[in-house]
Amino acid sequence: GAVRVSALYWPVVVDLAGVTVSSQRRPILFSHDPGRIVGHTERSEVTAQRIKLSGLVSGVGDDAQQVVQLADNGFPWQASIGAPADKLEFVDRGQTVNVNGRNFTGPIYVARKTSLREVSFVVLGADDNTSASVAASLAKEGDMEFEKWLKAQGWDPATISDSQRVILQAAFDALADEDAGIAI
Repeated sequence: GAVRVSALYWPVVVDLAGVTVSSQRRPILFSHDPGRIVGHTERSEVTAQRIKLSGLVSGVGDDAQQVVQLADNGFPWQASIGAPADKLEFVDRGQTVNVNGRNFTGPIYVARKTSLREVSFVVLGADDNTSASVAASLAKEGDMEFEKWLKAQGWDPATISDSQRVILQAAFDALADEDAGIAI
């Protein structure tokens, strides 16, 4: 959909046909803040109607814990992309343009070429039709393998907090099952 961008007066529609993803591994942040790391993507898929990203909650700070805990409580996270526009097209008032299979009437900007730099968990996305979720599965090797993995990563299983255990378990599960982790 059309979104408001603080630097531009008119709304912007991102043409998904022009989205470039330079690397499958992109940062997942909290509210677009590079100092607030939640994780990273492992896979990305850009189609004519959506961007689908999946990855891991690899962050170890309070923001990663908050995302996981609120998701566990059923919080409806939204997603937002950090994608600078490399090519903007202005559509004049009254003109209509078709982008991503939908018609938009100007005045509006169309971001014809963008570079996906990051994706963020946000409380309210600029496009209300976004969603972000956190999913984890049980470790295939069981709790003993998880304990060994924790020790190999430098964690003491006896002293980690419940929040740390949730985040670290999700990371371990994602390594054991490529469908686990975070899907945006």
